[in-house]
Order: sequence, then C-alpha cells, then structure tokens
Amino acid sequence: MKKIVILSIFCFGVISLKAQLSGCNNVCFTYDAGGNRILRYDCTSAPSKQQAEASSEIIAKGLEQTKALALDEVLSAAPNPSSELFQVTATAFPPEAWTILFDMTGKIVQERRLADGQYNLSGLAAGNYILVIHYAEIKRVLKLIKI
Repeated sequence: MKKIVILSIFCFGVISLKAQLSGCNNVCFTYDAGGNRILRYDCTSAPSKQQAEASSEIIAKGLEQTKALALDEVLSAAPNPSSELFQVTATAFPPEAWTILFDMTGKIVQERRLADGQYNLSGLAAGNYILVIHYAEIKRVLKLIKI
C-alpha cells in the first residue's frame, strides 16, 4: 500500500512539473532602457497593441517613481548631530512644503513650513528626532540627532 501511495505522489509530481515546463517554452519578455522586465508575452505572436500600451503605462509609472526617488539625493541635514541648529537642505521641495518634527515617542514637537530650512532645537532634550517633509503626494523622512 505504501508503494502505491509513494508511486502515485511521484507520478503526480512528474506530471505537474511537465505541465509547468511545457507552458514556459514560448514565453518572451520586453525590457525597458534600465533593463527592468516590463512585459511578458507569448513568443508565438507579437505583443498586441493593448500589451504595448500597458507596457508604456508601466514605463511612465516607473519614470514617475524614479523622479520621486531622486528627491532623496537632495534631502539632508547639516550638521547632524548638532546641539541646537540644523540646516535642512531640500532643494526639490518648495518653501511651502509642510514639515513635522516628532520625538521618538511619536509626539509632535514642531509643525511648520520648510521655508528657509533652519531648525532650532535648543529648547528640546538631547536625543533622536524624526523630521517628515511632505508636499503634494511626496513624503520624505529625515533623522535628526540632537546632542
């Protein structure tokens, strides 16, 4: 009885594997300029107009995400750590971007516009603080250390 069960499990596994492998023979991929796979299609036919439009939308979304990620390159605080004054540089954010400073318990310590980017933490206890900068749909987080 054990041999029959083991044999049937083995045969089922072989049949499943063969079915999976036979379906993968005619699969092709389309890649964007960055080498990212954006479209999978059946190689026996060229991608349809609908598939090409879908891949164009995916590329456009990827470019938007890349632009949003580029904001990280222009977001910094100096000197960090500092005893009182921090100069936050966020050139991709306009001065009217909103900023919220949290302590490590999650309590809001300051809430104001980015403006010139100078933050005076002299009245606060030494420790770590989280600065959230947001404008429209874009949010970035910066860690400030007060000594």
